Amino acid sequence: MKCPETRSAIGFFLFMFFCFSFSSAVVENSESPHQLYQDRSKLADLNLSGQNLSAVHLNRSDMRRCIFDKADLSRAYLQGSEICNSYLIKANLTEANMEETSLHKSDLSFANLRRAILVLSDLSGTNLTGADLTGADLQQCLINEAKLVGAKLDNANLMASNLNCSDLTDASLVGSYLRRAILHNASLARANISGASLVGANLIYADLSRADLRWADISEARLFGAKFIDSNMSESNLIFANLTGTNLRRSDLSNSILRGSCFSNADMSNADLSDADISGAELHEAMLTEAKLSRANASGTCMDGANLSKADLSNANLDDAKMHDVKLVGAKLIGADATGACMEDSDLRGANLTGMRLVETNMVSSIMKGINMRRAVAMSAKMSWADLSDSILSASQLSRVEFYGTNLSKSDLSKADLTRAYMMRSNLTGSDLMDADLTYTDLSNANLKDANLNSANLYGTALNGANLTGSDLVSANLQGLNLMGSNFYQTKLDGSTLQGPMLIQDVNLGNASLRNARLELILLKNVSLAGSDLRGANLTMIMMMGVDLSNANLKGIKYDEFSLQNLLNSKLNGVSMDDGLKNDLNSLRAMEMKYKE
Repeated sequence: MKCPETRSAIGFFLFMFFCFSFSSAVVENSESPHQLYQDRSKLADLNLSGQNLSAVHLNRSDMRRCIFDKADLSRAYLQGSEICNSYLIKANLTEANMEETSLHKSDLSFANLRRAILVLSDLSGTNLTGADLTGADLQQCLINEAKLVGAKLDNANLMASNLNCSDLTDASLVGSYLRRAILHNASLARANISGASLVGANLIYADLSRADLRWADISEARLFGAKFIDSNMSESNLIFANLTGTNLRRSDLSNSILRGSCFSNADMSNADLSDADISGAELHEAMLTEAKLSRANASGTCMDGANLSKADLSNANLDDAKMHDVKLVGAKLIGADATGACMEDSDLRGANLTGMRLVETNMVSSIMKGINMRRAVAMSAKMSWADLSDSILSASQLSRVEFYGTNLSKSDLSKADLTRAYMMRSNLTGSDLMDADLTYTDLSNANLKDANLNSANLYGTALNGANLTGSDLVSANLQGLNLMGSNFYQTKLDGSTLQGPMLIQDVNLGNASLRNARLELILLKNVSLAGSDLRGANLTMIMMMGVDLSNANLKGIKYDEFSLQNLLNSKLNGVSMDDGLKNDLNSLRAMEMKYKE
């Protein structure tokens, strides 16, 4: 039994002992007022700068090289802790927790990390420069060689993060989430990534130059050689993306979506793709120089050898496109559509194709030299071995086109339509075909030398061995036609028509002109009409067989009585006539020598 005095003394000494022990603990770590509430602390090389450590717990702690600069660690806990080479500069970490933490080479510069948590964290090469990480969480984290320069990451989450060679330059990532992220060689230059999400992300050689990506999503991304130079990607989406050789120069991709994406060897030069969608996309060896693609959509796209030179493609769509060896040099394609497209070995030199559409297109061996194609539409097109030389094809439509040996030399084809065209071995040298139409066309071995065909139509056309040397055919029409060996030498056919059932066979029509012509049922056979002109012509039923009419002219001619018995079986050497067609060919050669006596 101890006396009360002894017990008081012992009690006093124990009290003094505890006071002394507690005060020496405060001296060892005076900046840690929550020392008694830490999980498995240790707090490595301490300092804990601006302290308070708000709702601390420090879970599986250690905090390696600590300091926590302007600390507070707000709703802390710091789960898997360790906080590697620490500092946390202007810390606070607002709703912290840090899940599997580590913060590898830490610093977290202007930290705060607002709604933090950082799920499977580590943040590898960290620093997070302008940090804040607004809606944070950062899901599968690691944020590799980080830094995040202008950081903030707005509604963050970064789903399967990693951010590979990070930096995110002037970051922000507004609607973030970045789905399967990783961002490979990242940087995201002047970032912001507006409506973000980046669905299948990775962005391979990323950079995204002056980014923003407006209402992003970048669907099944990856974006191979990425960069997006002056980006913005307007109302984006990019659906099946990949963008192979990417870069997208002066980008914007306006009302985007870019359906089947890929853009093969991309670059898309002065891009914009206006009201885009680029449906079946791919754009194979793309580049699209001064692009824009106006009201785009490009339906079945692919654009094989692409380039689209000074593009624009105005009211585009290009239906079943593909466009084989494209380029479209002076492009624009005003009313575009290109229905059955393909545009074979294209190039389209001076392009524009005004009212375009080109129905069952293809344009075989293209190039289309001076083109413009005015009011086009081009029904069953194809345009065979094309070139269309100094083109324009005026009021077009060109019915069942194809043009076979094409070139259409100094073209224009004025009020065209060329109904059942094909124009076999064409060229149409001096062309223009004024009020054209050429009804059953074909023009067989064509060429039409100094053409124009004035008020054309040519009804049953074909013109077999054609050429029409000095052409013009003034008020043409030529009705049921046949012609065979053709040529028409110095043609013009003034008041023309030539009606028929016809034939005219091995033709030539000498120095032709046929002034007030009309001629009617015809046959003529080996023809020539040597010095022609046939002044007041008309002739009606004709026939004639050997013909020639040597130095012709036949002044006020009109005739019948079966074309004055086939102009007395023709040739008529120095001809010129009148005087009642030399008294009706000397009263039909004195009644055929009185019936051959």
